[in-house]
Amino acid sequence: MQKVVALYKAFSGGEWFGASLLSVAGKVDGIVVMMSTRSWNGMGANDCTEPLAAWIKEHPKCVVTVVTGAWTKQEDQYREGLEVIAKQYGEDTRVLIVDTDEVWDACNLAQLIDEIKANPGVTFFRGYLHTYLKEVLYRVWPSEASPVTVALGSCKVPEIIGRFHPPRGTSASGVHQSNVRYHHMAYVRESDDKIRQKFMTTSHQETVPSNTAWLKNVWERLPFGYNLHMTPGCEQLWQQAHGLLQHMVVPELMCGLTKKSIDRANMRWRAWIEQEKPSSTVVPQPSPEQVKMYGHWLKVYTDKVGDWVASMKTTVLESLFLARAAQGRTSILEIGSGSGGSMIALALGSAGCQLTSVDPFTPYDEENSSGMAVGVTEGNEELFDSNAKFFGYDHRVRKIKKTSDRAVEDIKGETFDLIFVDGNHTYEIVKSDLELYWPLVKPGGLLVGHDYTTRFPGVIRAVREWEHSAKVTVPHGTTLFYLEKGK
Repeated sequence: MQKVVALYKAFSGGEWFGASLLSVAGKVDGIVVMMSTRSWNGMGANDCTEPLAAWIKEHPKCVVTVVTGAWTKQEDQYREGLEVIAKQYGEDTRVLIVDTDEVWDACNLAQLIDEIKANPGVTFFRGYLHTYLKEVLYRVWPSEASPVTVALGSCKVPEIIGRFHPPRGTSASGVHQSNVRYHHMAYVRESDDKIRQKFMTTSHQETVPSNTAWLKNVWERLPFGYNLHMTPGCEQLWQQAHGLLQHMVVPELMCGLTKKSIDRANMRWRAWIEQEKPSSTVVPQPSPEQVKMYGHWLKVYTDKVGDWVASMKTTVLESLFLARAAQGRTSILEIGSGSGGSMIALALGSAGCQLTSVDPFTPYDEENSSGMAVGVTEGNEELFDSNAKFFGYDHRVRKIKKTSDRAVEDIKGETFDLIFVDGNHTYEIVKSDLELYWPLVKPGGLLVGHDYTTRFPGVIRAVREWEHSAKVTVPHGTTLFYLEKGK
């Protein structure tokens, strides 16, 4: 049976090298890494050697051939790599072309390998990529329209000038166009300086304005804005950058690296929220494509997606976070239930656990919160009960019709896996809720709060003061904040 071997042209992109290797290992018959000691595009120091060595040590059964050289052109690096594969595996070996910052989903790679084996007369195989900007949460939409060389029918191919250029000297019958897509992390690096360096040294593919206007007007504002591509005249190729749901971004492949990237995105998001002018629309409305995507994920929890969305005061994305946070919990408490929108998310995500609702269901004052009137009626008990019955969790809910400071006496001695704080948003009461209810979170549990936005300065102030007790995270694209309690 003809073999398929992965060929890496390595020098930069080391942050993602381990994830990339993991995504192809076990699905190919071998891996050949052409490790350069210098860059053919002025990229700076090699950052791939150490990640590769660590990965090989962790996966001793994987067949990896490493060849070191000092190439000045990427086509020379490819050519010598093909010679190594031909000598070690045979000239007719099919070759998967992978860069160190490219990650494959298992289903797409399996499809590509099937297509390679089913088309023995094809020289080049082309596919498409999902491009990410700054962090793994910012994916270019729509995905790249130009195909990329992803595989070769054998080691005997015309010269490979570059992945993003059509193969020269190859007839139309020698090219197979596939619909497979992979994840391209070229513009996701551990620091902004490395990303800027990447942009500035890839002039054969992109052109960055010398006055750095693109970096200031586009890069610093991501993921917001339109027509994002850095090459003048080609801006529309990257129409938007969609914010993705954090736990849906190929977590099985990104390992700890996803966490690092997501942490950076969350920190940027929180800083952006804190410097914005008071607004009730800090979280931008999702695009129609995002609503469709989030709705698809909501169906994991219920077929009544439309009714769920109609009941929300939180955004679709925030409700997904709450449902996700509720998974596997055995006891959940909510402060400030309103009409039950967030409780729907907590109930559907938790699959059968005990739910406690704390809400007086009476008017209350938020005098210190900009934009809020005195005597606001947030709670709607009739609608809360109706939602609970409609979504089928009414038998699980215990209601405590008191303010949070008084309700704590009713649950003395109890602890909870998850507590959601979304009651009165004044500084004094948010501070009181944190002080009273944080001790009721079980070890390994989670306290989540809502409306971390300058519209409610009391929330921000109280949370900032609480950071001595636990690390505070504001997930990208939301006004939620959460604190994890150590085990």
